[in-house]
Amino acid sequence: MRYLLPFIFLILFMGCHDQRAFDKPDNVIEVKTMEQILYDIALMQSMKSNNYTAQEMQKYFTEDYIYIKYNIDSLQLAENEIYYSKFPKIYLDIHKKILSRLTRLKDSMENITKEAAAAVKLGELPKLDK
Repeated sequence: MRYLLPFIFLILFMGCHDQRAFDKPDNVIEVKTMEQILYDIALMQSMKSNNYTAQEMQKYFTEDYIYIKYNIDSLQLAENEIYYSKFPKIYLDIHKKILSRLTRLKDSMENITKEAAAAVKLGELPKLDK
Protein backbone atom coordinates (compact mmCIF):
# COMPACT_ATOMS: atom_id res chain seq x y z
CA MET A 1 0.00 0.00 0.00
CA ARG A 2 2.79 2.45 0.79
CA TYR A 3 4.24 1.93 -2.72
CA LEU A 4 0.88 2.38 -4.38
CA LEU A 5 0.48 6.10 -3.63
CA PRO A 6 3.86 7.19 -5.11
CA PHE A 7 3.22 4.92 -8.09
CA ILE A 8 -0.16 6.61 -8.73
CA PHE A 9 1.43 10.07 -8.53
CA LEU A 10 4.16 9.00 -10.93
CA ILE A 11 1.59 7.69 -13.42
CA LEU A 12 -0.47 10.90 -13.14
CA PHE A 13 2.60 13.08 -13.53
CA MET A 14 3.81 11.23 -16.60
CA GLY A 15 0.32 11.13 -18.08
CA CYS A 16 -0.16 14.88 -17.71
CA HIS A 17 3.24 15.78 -19.09
CA ASP A 18 2.97 16.70 -22.76
CA GLN A 19 6.29 17.53 -24.38
CA ARG A 20 4.57 18.69 -27.58
CA ALA A 21 2.72 21.46 -25.73
CA PHE A 22 5.79 23.73 -25.75
CA ASP A 23 7.01 22.89 -29.22
CA LYS A 24 6.96 25.79 -31.63
CA PRO A 25 4.44 25.44 -34.44
CA ASP A 26 5.88 24.99 -37.91
CA ASN A 27 4.62 28.39 -39.03
CA VAL A 28 5.13 30.68 -36.04
CA ILE A 29 3.32 33.99 -36.29
CA GLU A 30 5.43 36.89 -35.02
CA VAL A 31 4.26 38.54 -31.79
CA LYS A 32 3.45 41.86 -33.50
CA THR A 33 1.45 40.11 -36.23
CA MET A 34 -0.36 37.98 -33.64
CA GLU A 35 -1.30 41.19 -31.83
CA GLN A 36 -2.68 42.62 -35.09
CA ILE A 37 -4.67 39.47 -35.80
CA LEU A 38 -6.21 39.33 -32.32
CA TYR A 39 -6.97 43.08 -32.49
CA ASP A 40 -8.75 42.67 -35.81
CA ILE A 41 -10.71 39.70 -34.46
CA ALA A 42 -11.77 41.63 -31.35
CA LEU A 43 -12.78 44.63 -33.44
CA MET A 44 -14.78 42.52 -35.91
CA GLN A 45 -16.55 40.63 -33.13
CA SER A 46 -17.43 43.89 -31.42
CA MET A 47 -18.79 45.40 -34.61
CA LYS A 48 -20.85 42.31 -35.35
CA SER A 49 -22.25 41.94 -31.85
CA ASN A 50 -23.25 45.61 -31.63
CA ASN A 51 -24.67 45.76 -35.17
CA TYR A 52 -22.32 48.56 -36.24
CA THR A 53 -22.09 47.22 -39.76
CA ALA A 54 -24.66 47.47 -42.48
CA GLN A 55 -26.51 44.27 -43.26
CA GLU A 56 -24.88 43.93 -46.67
CA MET A 57 -21.42 44.29 -45.07
CA GLN A 58 -21.96 41.47 -42.54
CA LYS A 59 -20.84 38.88 -45.06
CA TYR A 60 -17.36 40.44 -45.15
CA PHE A 61 -16.83 40.26 -41.38
CA THR A 62 -15.98 36.59 -41.16
CA GLU A 63 -12.94 34.57 -40.16
CA ASP A 64 -12.05 34.25 -43.83
CA TYR A 65 -11.21 37.95 -43.90
CA ILE A 66 -8.51 37.39 -41.26
CA TYR A 67 -7.13 34.34 -43.04
CA ILE A 68 -6.87 36.17 -46.36
CA LYS A 69 -5.50 39.42 -44.87
CA TYR A 70 -2.70 37.70 -42.93
CA ASN A 71 -2.19 34.77 -45.31
CA ILE A 72 -2.81 32.15 -42.60
CA ASP A 73 -5.27 29.32 -42.06
CA SER A 74 -7.41 28.34 -39.09
CA LEU A 75 -5.02 25.58 -37.98
CA GLN A 76 -2.04 27.93 -37.99
CA LEU A 77 -3.97 30.50 -35.95
CA ALA A 78 -5.15 27.90 -33.44
CA GLU A 79 -1.67 26.41 -33.03
CA ASN A 80 -0.17 29.85 -32.47
CA GLU A 81 -2.84 30.79 -29.93
CA ILE A 82 -2.05 27.61 -28.00
CA TYR A 83 1.69 28.25 -28.32
CA TYR A 84 1.50 31.84 -27.07
CA SER A 85 -0.86 30.88 -24.25
CA LYS A 86 1.95 28.69 -22.87
CA PHE A 87 3.94 31.89 -22.27
CA PRO A 88 1.69 33.99 -20.02
CA LYS A 89 3.93 37.08 -19.92
CA ILE A 90 4.03 37.38 -23.69
CA TYR A 91 0.34 36.53 -24.06
CA LEU A 92 -0.64 39.03 -21.36
CA ASP A 93 1.49 41.71 -23.01
CA ILE A 94 -0.26 41.06 -26.34
CA HIS A 95 -3.68 41.38 -24.74
CA LYS A 96 -2.70 44.52 -22.78
CA LYS A 97 -1.63 46.18 -26.03
CA ILE A 98 -4.89 45.15 -27.70
CA LEU A 99 -6.91 46.53 -24.77
CA SER A 100 -4.94 49.77 -24.91
CA ARG A 101 -5.59 50.15 -28.64
CA LEU A 102 -9.29 49.41 -28.22
CA THR A 103 -9.53 51.93 -25.38
CA ARG A 104 -7.83 54.64 -27.49
CA LEU A 105 -10.19 53.87 -30.36
CA LYS A 106 -13.22 54.07 -28.06
CA ASP A 107 -12.02 57.37 -26.58
CA SER A 108 -11.44 58.92 -29.99
CA MET A 109 -14.87 57.78 -31.18
CA GLU A 110 -16.46 59.33 -28.09
CA ASN A 111 -14.61 62.61 -28.74
CA ILE A 112 -15.80 62.69 -32.35
CA THR A 113 -19.36 61.99 -31.21
CA LYS A 114 -19.21 64.80 -28.62
CA GLU A 115 -17.80 67.26 -31.14
CA ALA A 116 -20.46 66.33 -33.67
CA ALA A 117 -23.22 66.69 -31.06
CA ALA A 118 -21.88 70.11 -30.00
CA ALA A 119 -21.69 71.24 -33.63
CA VAL A 120 -25.27 70.13 -34.27
CA LYS A 121 -26.42 72.09 -31.21
CA LEU A 122 -24.78 75.19 -32.62
CA GLY A 123 -26.35 74.54 -36.01
CA GLU A 124 -23.05 73.76 -37.71
CA LEU A 125 -22.16 70.77 -39.76
CA PRO A 126 -19.67 68.45 -38.02
CA LYS A 127 -16.11 68.42 -39.38
CA LEU A 128 -15.05 64.98 -40.56
CA ASP A 129 -11.48 65.78 -41.58
CA LYS A 130 -9.85 64.03 -38.57
